[in-house]
Amino acid sequence: RLDSGDREASYRHLNTVDLGPEIQRFDRAVDVVAHELQMAAQEIANRSGLTGEAAEALQAHITLVRDPELRGRVVSLMRSQGINASWAVDQVLDQVGQEFHNAGVPYLAERQVDIVQVGRRLVAQLERRSVPPMESEDFESMIVVADDLGPHQALELLDQGITAIVVQSGSPTSHLALLCRAFDCPALMGVDGALSLLADGDDLLLDLDRSLLVRNPESTDLEPLQPRQGFRYLGGEAPQSLCGEAITLLANVDVRQALDLAEAQGAQGVGLFRSEFLWRDGKEPSEGLQCETY
Repeated sequence: RLDSGDREASYRHLNTVDLGPEIQRFDRAVDVVAHELQMAAQEIANRSGLTGEAAEALQAHITLVRDPELRGRVVSLMRSQGINASWAVDQVLDQVGQEFHNAGVPYLAERQVDIVQVGRRLVAQLERRSVPPMESEDFESMIVVADDLGPHQALELLDQGITAIVVQSGSPTSHLALLCRAFDCPALMGVDGALSLLADGDDLLLDLDRSLLVRNPESTDLEPLQPRQGFRYLGGEAPQSLCGEAITLLANVDVRQALDLAEAQGAQGVGLFRSEFLWRDGKEPSEGLQCETY
């Protein structure tokens, strides 16, 4: 079981004279957190064979932490209520998260997890708390159970070759799920009560087909299951529906390396070319770069 770090902000009332330095302290914390995430994103960019989904997860957090509207709301609350930065960040991110949840759009509701993760890092920086270290002698035989994992924490674990991840938060379309998919790491998202029901040292069985988690499985639980197998292209026949209608198989491509994988799995073309990675450094790419990439 892994403690992801909590977002406990302290409250302090500030007079007008102290507000200016506190706002500057908030801006410095934003710079530090954004820099840490940018360094992690650069690490990913330097790795071969890793899809753009992993870097995209970190980039979403960088965009959020540097969002001028977020800064405006935090600073406005600090001035109107005379409060310290970490308390204002905590209050504003709670409000934003609730707005996302109430939007009625599943994608926005799922991004509430990103709000919590960014808030946790900002508050920890402002409160001078470090993110808990992850230590183990044998990551490769470990299944990590946590409330949630930010991209930076997840990358540390995935780099060590852990067996699987189980989290109480998130969904199959969350950024953590994208990272696990990029590393081909089995994962179950949204397992309510996992931290309270499971203990360190438990043996766990993950049935991904049925989204099932079994604690300390017996031999009868294991018999009907086969080891996890990745999808593979059968080849030889054009894809079609059960009723015999032909299906054109098109790939979702984000980086050049994905083309080889798409071709190997029988893709007949590119259905969606995701070019947003060209804007990851916050600058508009040149026309020449876009032409070369396309």
